[in-house]
Amino acid sequence: MRRVLLFFVFLVLAPTSIYGDTDPSDASALRVMYQGLHSPGQLTKWTSNGGDPCVENWKGVKCSSSRVTEINLSGLGLSGDMGYQLTSLTSLTNLDMSNNNLGNQIPYNLPPNLQRLNFAGCGFSGSLPYSISLMTSLKYLQVTSIT
Repeated sequence: MRRVLLFFVFLVLAPTSIYGDTDPSDASALRVMYQGLHSPGQLTKWTSNGGDPCVENWKGVKCSSSRVTEINLSGLGLSGDMGYQLTSLTSLTNLDMSNNNLGNQIPYNLPPNLQRLNFAGCGFSGSLPYSISLMTSLKYLQVTSIT
């Protein structure tokens, strides 16, 4: 009886120790972002291979349940781009990348359900992408550009 109970407990707990708690598409998007930003040391606990953003409390990342809901990487001296998987961050409501050197163009494929977006002081040039007008939940937008 004791062995059966231990086996049952193992079966119930094993999946949580094998698989991370963060939604796989969210974790993948953050890994791609990390690579696009040239794997900076300022992003403590971040990694491009493995790791769990919600469980390991990656710098600037906040989660609710298994979903990434906020990213605040303001003023960390980051450069590069934010990757190509931002649209998979469907629970992200707050993205603050302000005061970093992200230069060039604002990404077209932003998280669709953002409520707050701050790209002030990032060195972007050009105009806002059309996709921003499709973000019906957006309540706050701050962008400064150089032309």
